[in-house]
Amino acid sequence: MNNRLRADHPLMRIGEAVDDELRTRLQNPKGLSPSQAADMVEHFEDISGVRLAVKEAAKVVVPNGESVYLVQRSDDMSSYQGKWEHVGGGQDLGEKPKKALRREGLEETGRIIYRPRYFGTYFVIDQGRVNLDCGNLSDVRIRAVLIHNYVGSILHARNAKLSIEHQRGLFRKLVDLDRSELAGITTSMAIEHVTGFKIPRQLKS
Repeated sequence: MNNRLRADHPLMRIGEAVDDELRTRLQNPKGLSPSQAADMVEHFEDISGVRLAVKEAAKVVVPNGESVYLVQRSDDMSSYQGKWEHVGGGQDLGEKPKKALRREGLEETGRIIYRPRYFGTYFVIDQGRVNLDCGNLSDVRIRAVLIHNYVGSILHARNAKLSIEHQRGLFRKLVDLDRSELAGITTSMAIEHVTGFKIPRQLKS
């Protein structure tokens, strides 16, 4: 029995929409405006024929000279174990991005995020949640994340009191970073946009 989907099968449209999302993200390293991000959600749903479950999050890039402050995820996290990421996290229902950023900053580091300035939103399809092997569109479950990005400072970051979600927090030198140790492509994209430094991949042995 040939289980290969026909080119005109509705599930194939989902793969096309995912590819379109990735191209858009790579072509816009600064990110989209909030209205453009909302348009991308609508565009994806129009192409794929599937409604997205959209989650929103806020993250902050904290540069300091030729370094950037990152926190390392705990080894018992459900995803990106041991990877380095920006401070920030998911928004609560009805919560504004900047308010969520300040709350997450306090929860994750015990420190105040100082003067966060918004620079763009990443629209990201969680490809780990895209299952194209199911029989019909009603079985498809796709999650998307809108990551609202800021640049700012964390007061007394070196003395941060980290939550159980993270095992370390420190200023990492840009020249020592490797994309393979960062939590997803959006982490490296945000760093590169703010600092202008191109992070290599698999530099370390």
